[in-house]
Amino acid sequence: GRDEDPAVVRAVIVATTLLATCVSAPKSDGPPPPTPHDEGSTAPADAAILHEHQTFESGGLERTYHFLEAPGHQATPKPLVVVLHGGGATIDAFIGRPRGASPMGATWLAAGRREGFHVLIPQGHERQWNDCRRECRHCGTQDDVAFIVDLVRDLSRRFGIDPQRIYVAGESNGGFMTERLATERPDVFAAFGVVTALMPANSECQAPTRPVAITYIVGTEDQTTRYHGGLSVSPRSGSVSSATDSVAL
Repeated sequence: GRDEDPAVVRAVIVATTLLATCVSAPKSDGPPPPTPHDEGSTAPADAAILHEHQTFESGGLERTYHFLEAPGHQATPKPLVVVLHGGGATIDAFIGRPRGASPMGATWLAAGRREGFHVLIPQGHERQWNDCRRECRHCGTQDDVAFIVDLVRDLSRRFGIDPQRIYVAGESNGGFMTERLATERPDVFAAFGVVTALMPANSECQAPTRPVAITYIVGTEDQTTRYHGGLSVSPRSGSVSSATDSVAL
């Protein structure tokens, strides 16, 4: 993550629009959903409920997440969008606590409420995602693919989620993590949205095994994720392939 400028804000809104057009959830007989916090406790029956600070154990770690529950999912399964924050961010800041929500968090929560789909916002371990960049020394060694996939499956047992309409969108470090999910688990997710990230030039992940539906939003003047590929101005961010080569993969 890094400071957002108007161009990034516009890019996020465009990415949201493109992915949201793909995304409105079977009835669950499993355990009851988690107890809602804040607005959830007073929301009318036909309103979305935001479940905050939920916990889930994965790989011996207690992970946290926010989940926007779409209304009516018990009768009609709803789509789910998993939204991944950038490096160094928190899911609280992502939804606007203690101050205004980040563009991506505000956009997806508003879209979920308006269009009637679920939104899952998981927290990266120590505010990072273990993406495919071999050069990343701060991304950790935790198995984030297993965490996200297992969490999606757990929620699918408790809420009406359409298994054919589960999507992922991420920015920066979260965008690189989205690419990892696209290459390793296209069987779980229907489409992907990547903002301010490209395929790593030195990747530790397996090559994609089949084509996937993916949208890239990258600025041509971005010096961290270079549109034409190469080393970032920030050494800790590593090198990326060009936008053209990333799409070709």
